[in-house]
Amino acid sequence: NFQQVLSGSLLHALFNSLVLAFLSTLIATVTGALAAYSFSRRKIPFKGPLLLFVLFTSGVPLTILIVPIYQLFAQYGMLTIFPTAVFLAVTSLPFEIYLMKNFIDAVPVDLEEAARMERASTFQVLRRIVVPLALPGIAAAAIFGFVNAWGSFIVPLILITPTNEQPGPVAIYSFIGAANILYGDIAAYSLVFCVPVFILYALSARLFREGFVLGGAVKG
Repeated sequence: NFQQVLSGSLLHALFNSLVLAFLSTLIATVTGALAAYSFSRRKIPFKGPLLLFVLFTSGVPLTILIVPIYQLFAQYGMLTIFPTAVFLAVTSLPFEIYLMKNFIDAVPVDLEEAARMERASTFQVLRRIVVPLALPGIAAAAIFGFVNAWGSFIVPLILITPTNEQPGPVAIYSFIGAANILYGDIAAYSLVFCVPVFILYALSARLFREGFVLGGAVKG
C-alpha cells in the first residue's frame, strides 16, 4: 500500500498540498501580522467594533462562500492552485489577526519607544522587536493557517480544476469508487499525509515551551 501511494500522481498531490499550504500560510501570516500590529498600536476609528467584526468573520462557514467564489474564479479563469491558496489565506486571516494581536499587546511599548528614539523605522521596530518577542503567537497563527490549508478538502475540490494541481485530500477521495473502496491505500496515504503536520509541531514544540521572555527587557 505504501509503495502504491508514494508514486506517480499521488506523490505529486502531496507536493501540491505543500505548495498550497505554504503559500496560504505565508500570505496569511505576513498580512495578519501587519494588521495585528496596526490594531494593537495604532489609533483606528471604531477599533472595538472592527475587532468584533474580525472575530465574527472567523466563524463564517466556508460552505456558504464556495458558490459565489467559484462563480468569480470561473469568470476570470482562476480555478487553479495559486488563487485557491489566496482564498484559503483570506479565510484563515481573521482568526490569525485576532490571535497575533493578543500576543503583540503583551510586548512592552517602552521597547518600541526606545527604538524610535534611536531613529528606528516602523519596519525595523517590527523586524527587530515586535516579531522576535511575539514569535510564539505568530508561530501559533502560522501553524493554524498551515493546518487549515493542508487539510482543506471542499475548497480545492471545487476551486481547482486541473487534475495535476489537486492536493492530497482530493487524492484520498479518489480511492473511493462506485464499485470498491481501497481501504489499504486510504490508510497508508492518510498516515503519510499526517507526517508533515507532526514534523511541524515537533519543530515548534521548543518555541512554545520557551514562550515569552519579556522580563528584564525594560529597566524601571
